[in-house]
Amino acid sequence: MKFRRFAPFFLMAAALAAPAFARVTGIDILRREPVLGGMAFGPGGAYEKIVARVHFAVRPDDLHDRAIIDLNLAPRNAQGEVEFSADLWMLRPVHGGNGALLLEIPNRGGKGMVWLVDGGTHSIDPSTASDFGDAWLLRQGYTIADLGWQWDAPPGGLRLYAPVATDHGQPITGLLRDDFTPVAATADWPLGHIITGRIGGTEYPVANPNDPRNVLSVRDTPTGPRTIIPRD
Repeated sequence: MKFRRFAPFFLMAAALAAPAFARVTGIDILRREPVLGGMAFGPGGAYEKIVARVHFAVRPDDLHDRAIIDLNLAPRNAQGEVEFSADLWMLRPVHGGNGALLLEIPNRGGKGMVWLVDGGTHSIDPSTASDFGDAWLLRQGYTIADLGWQWDAPPGGLRLYAPVATDHGQPITGLLRDDFTPVAATADWPLGHIITGRIGGTEYPVANPNDPRNVLSVRDTPTGPRTIIPRD
């Protein structure tokens, strides 16, 4: 269902946090449920958890948005805007709270505010009493929101859903360079972002594995000369 009540909060946060301009066109509520069975967090009262998708639109001809690479090559709606969306996770006081919203743009799609401030368990979807730690933010009545911004966040993380840019209707291809620093000998290595020993996200698909421009090199120091490794 569409839910637009929180749109002003996000418009205000976007205006304060970044030079680019986007408008919120709607919010789809995917799930909402009481936190810890409706338990009251002191003066903050009871909370509800909201899981949703926020829809945005930006104008490629807006001076503030031109810095977004290939934005002018993305599909547009009838108003000439490029549409995208992002995952939203929110803890909201049922009875209004203190009127302040804390917005987190988390790294790798995680939720760090409750974990870092309240000392809770580091959880993808905080749901148990230990996940909320001492619940200081909730006892103070804050509304807490986490909004995804990375398209390649790992499964279960908050993500950005961006349109695919094309050049005259064809997919855009080009060379990407990445540096790997393995700590031990290994026979294979993922092309996506890696963090704490696991694949941290989704990699770009390889357009042509046999392209002769695809090369693997090695160097002994971060600034040393590169030596090409033959394909065989």
